[in-house]
Amino acid sequence: MKTTQLRERATELKDKTTELMTGDFTLKGLDFFLIGAICLLAGICIGLITAPLTHGVNIGSNNGNNNGNNNGNNNGHNGTRTAEENEEQ
Repeated sequence: MKTTQLRERATELKDKTTELMTGDFTLKGLDFFLIGAICLLAGICIGLITAPLTHGVNIGSNNGNNNGNNNGNNNGHNGTRTAEENEEQ
C-alpha cells in the first residue's frame, strides 16, 4: 500500500467513528452495575490465573522428602545404621 492509500483509509475510519459517536449514549443503572461486575470478575480471574506464574511453577508437596535435610528423621541418620548403632538401640 502506498502512503496516500493509508491516509485515505485512516480518514475514512476517522469519519466513520465520529459519525458513530455523535449521538447520545446513556446507560441504565443495571447496565452500569453489570459492566462493573463483569470487569471485577474478569480482573479476579486474570489475577488468579497469572498469580502462580510470578513465583514459578512447582510440582510437589514440599513435605520434606529428599530436601537435603535429614535431621528430622532417624535421629540425624540418613536411614542406614552400622551394626554397632543397631545394637545400641
